[in-house]
Amino acid sequence: MAQFLANGLVAGFGYALIALALQVAYLPNRFFNFLLGGIFAASAYFSYYANVRLHLPIVVSILIGVLLATGLGLLLDVALFKPLRTHRANSGVLLICSLGLYVCLQNVISMCFGDDFKSFRNEHISESLNLVGAR
Repeated sequence: MAQFLANGLVAGFGYALIALALQVAYLPNRFFNFLLGGIFAASAYFSYYANVRLHLPIVVSILIGVLLATGLGLLLDVALFKPLRTHRANSGVLLICSLGLYVCLQNVISMCFGDDFKSFRNEHISESLNLVGAR
């Protein structure tokens, strides 16, 4: 039972974090930016590449992934969304642009990394933490 509760809390916090990011992106722009999902995925793949291919520690890999995803998001915002906002494009145009960019980014990720399951190296983990019966 404790394991189900722990799994539910972890999944719930993940969903809450994504919902918070969507809300923070929606408030100033007044459109749902679907590209955020692609940037989150790109961050994970950047971290994966740094950890598995470059053999960097997991903490460093995650920081690299976050920094590269932040740069990617800023680059796409300045190059594509800022000109649209300058020309006073309505929220529907911004929404379609973000959806198209999301599809393009997902396909670029698939071409670079493939569509199979990926996981981080975990040879340093010897045993799990037992917390109130949950592992």
